[in-house]
Amino acid sequence: MVKKTSRKYAPRKPRKPRKESSPTTTVAILAILGLVTVGLSGFALFSQGDDGPSTNGGDQVSAASTAPAGSRSSSDDDDTKSTGDGSDKAEPGSAVLSDRLMAVSDDPERLLRAQGVGCGAGDPTLEVSADGGQTWTQADTSMLEMAGVRQIQFGEGGRAQLAFVDQQCGLQFARSYVYGGAWEAGPGAGGIWTLSPEDDVDGLVVSGEEVEAPCTVVGTSGADARGIILCDDGTVAVSYDSGQSWSDTIAVDGAQAVASGADDFLVVSQDTDECAGVSVRSFDGDELGDSGECKDVEIEPDQIAASVGAGSLYVWANDETLRSDDLGESWN
Repeated sequence: MVKKTSRKYAPRKPRKPRKESSPTTTVAILAILGLVTVGLSGFALFSQGDDGPSTNGGDQVSAASTAPAGSRSSSDDDDTKSTGDGSDKAEPGSAVLSDRLMAVSDDPERLLRAQGVGCGAGDPTLEVSADGGQTWTQADTSMLEMAGVRQIQFGEGGRAQLAFVDQQCGLQFARSYVYGGAWEAGPGAGGIWTLSPEDDVDGLVVSGEEVEAPCTVVGTSGADARGIILCDDGTVAVSYDSGQSWSDTIAVDGAQAVASGADDFLVVSQDTDECAGVSVRSFDGDELGDSGECKDVEIEPDQIAASVGAGSLYVWANDETLRSDDLGESWN
């Protein structure tokens, strides 16, 4: 809040009788007084502007002042997009809906992965690992009528959530309390970010509610109010208020997967100008970080998934499970 400061004026002392001034002196004094009056009037107007109502303080606060850096309100007209390196934004590319999903728990050795995301995908698979992806076992989904997987997400202490589609392509939710080893139908969505059940993949569902996205969404990752989306033109955007407002969409060279970390979001790219394999950049909704180490691995665009948990990033690429304990700066 901007505080108003009151000005204090010292009491005037009695004036002594002054001597008669010459006409020339009188004219000079009047000119000086005129200049002083104009200066004081300008100062008063400037001061009034500082103490007046402000959209950044006091009782009136604009929507833009409450949004995190990078968020866009309906009053914003500047569509300039920054790549974080001072250069012009990259040209949009293309991204596709991956047939894979991945989740990392608060124990970085315990993972979930799923395949078969489409409505009526056939026989979707859901697997668990307790050794950092070295071995995998089939999860028990016998209590669910699952026709396709839409999202998997870990909570704390072994709890996990699953968004899936049933035989009628309706979006359903399930819960696990044993790191995803066994599942049962559960109420609500609990902060999970997922795609809508329709095959056109242009819808987004946050905590069970459909929200409007700024693009055609082919990938998402998030928890509670904050999340990131990957668009079919290779751009990404983030929201900090459950999709009610979005950052500008920014093109990321080769973007094919996104992951939501504790602080920033991560964008996984493949086959860029700088890296023929896999590389990772952070994104906070405003600027992109520098690319990390290039991992030489071949990937089909629809055969990649990424997730972050307990400070570790995992990327499931074709038949390989890649791990980075510094969020993509280097690879284990």
